[in-house]
Formats: sequence, structure tokens, C-alpha cells
Amino acid sequence: MLHQELHKRKTAFLEKFGEQALFHFTSDELDQGPIMQAIFSGGMFTTKKLIIISGIPKDNTPSNKASAKSSERLETALMKQWETIPEDSIVILLSYKPDKRTR
Repeated sequence: MLHQELHKRKTAFLEKFGEQALFHFTSDELDQGPIMQAIFSGGMFTTKKLIIISGIPKDNTPSNKASAKSSERLETALMKQWETIPEDSIVILLSYKPDKRTR
């Protein structure tokens, strides 16, 4: 159901704002620099952006290839700057089975 809902939202967003406004980062590409740039930088053709980050918060699914260190570093940076994320940036954190023992 999660995949269906995400696909439906991505499709609707793409139709309205185009490919340049959609960013999807998978768990094996959780580099803090490009993710923060996608969230905080201005767009060329539109100001509205949809940023999907898979694997944050850290989950225990086999498909999550993010190291604990990189995901923790990104989580901390996002939490520190959460209030300053522009209103036109929609950030979706996608975690299939979050570890409830952590924050």
C-alpha cells in the first residue's frame, strides 16, 4: 500500500510540476550534500519540489543499504534544520520498518 500511495503522489506531482522538481534518494545514495542542496536550493523552472529520502529513519529491511553512520549523520542534519526547510520543498522520509528503539 505504501508503494501504491507513493507512486500515486509522485505521478500527480510529476504531471503538475515536471521531472526537474522531483528528487528521489535511495538508501545507497544518502550523501548529505546533494540531499541538502535539493531541499534548500532554488529550482530553475519551478519553486515547488518533492524530495523523497528512502531509508531515513534507519530501518531493518534488507534493501536498506545505508550505513548507520551516514544515515545518522543525515538524520541529525535534517532534525537541526527541519524548521528552516522552505514551504515549497515537500520532504518525505520513507522507512518501511523503522527501528523503534532509536529516535
